[in-house]
Amino acid sequence: MKLLEFVEKEYPMIKKDEKIKNVLNTLYKSRVDRVIVLKNGGKLYGIATEWDIFFKLSMMKKEKYQPYNLSLSSVTTYPVDTLDPTADLKGAIQMFMIKGYSSIPIVEGEDMIHGLLTKKVVIKKYLGELKKLNINIEEIMRKVKGRVEPFNSLKNVENKMRLGGFNTLIVHSRGKYLGIVTSLDLAKALFQIRKLHPTREWSRYIEKLTVIDIMRKDVETAKPEDNIYVAAELLADGRQKVVPIVDEDKNIVGIVTRRHILEIILKRIL
Repeated sequence: MKLLEFVEKEYPMIKKDEKIKNVLNTLYKSRVDRVIVLKNGGKLYGIATEWDIFFKLSMMKKEKYQPYNLSLSSVTTYPVDTLDPTADLKGAIQMFMIKGYSSIPIVEGEDMIHGLLTKKVVIKKYLGELKKLNINIEEIMRKVKGRVEPFNSLKNVENKMRLGGFNTLIVHSRGKYLGIVTSLDLAKALFQIRKLHPTREWSRYIEKLTVIDIMRKDVETAKPEDNIYVAAELLADGRQKVVPIVDEDKNIVGIVTRRHILEIILKRIL
């Protein structure tokens, strides 16, 4: 299949000189988590995600913290790899797997930007075929390597994410699943502290917060015996990027991500 069949066109295209406060308004109104960033001439410059904005801004140490007035280019990832709309889907999925991208711009020639290819839309397109495979989640789930307890400090969370390369940590108490904390949750918390308080007080306020203050409880879970379609449907919905797998006693036994579903599509369907 050609990539134009999978392109998502709802992602806004914004010039790199736009103020971040306006970009955030666009993200919230459009209900998307990223924007395509353009050069002044209209050609592709890069991609900026919600995570990029909050994480990169939260790391800026300025006495007068006015991040909303910075330009979009200050948080944009560039340059970025692109794919031609005539490229094969299989090769695109392999790029996702090898390079760890969550989206790839589809660009024709030098300046015709069709939109973004995302893991989410690929999974959504193949939900019917995934359901027919009759594979249980326990066959594809991975062990949970990144765990944290509810009263661990945010500093501990930050260290685990940085050293372990995790974007998501499972929150548990003696093995019982409680929720998740993501790098975006952490970035937003740090951003708010650094936005609202003087520089000299940042450490004091950060030390007061624990995992339970920022963790998400609204994440749907699945069971090991469920069909992979259950996890794939949740991941294709767009509201979560991981599916915690719990047993009958609510013990956390594994995790499934979009990457794991793409592996099945690549090996068993394409």
